[in-house]
Amino acid sequence: DIYWLLDGLGIPENYICCQRTNAPGMEALMILLRRFAYPNRWCDLVSLFGRSTSELSLIFHKVL
Repeated sequence: DIYWLLDGLGIPENYICCQRTNAPGMEALMILLRRFAYPNRWCDLVSLFGRSTSELSLIFHKVL
């Protein structure tokens, strides 16, 4: 299951980005995997994750 992947990749419980954007580890992993699966523009993922384009980018790069 997905929790095995979280543990295997060493994804922490929370990510705090440089502009104090806070994301749970599970959400951060989903953003990373969604971006790798199909590299949409950030604006196309806003409605899916409910975050701004800048937040999505910050979280993606923090996990990466």
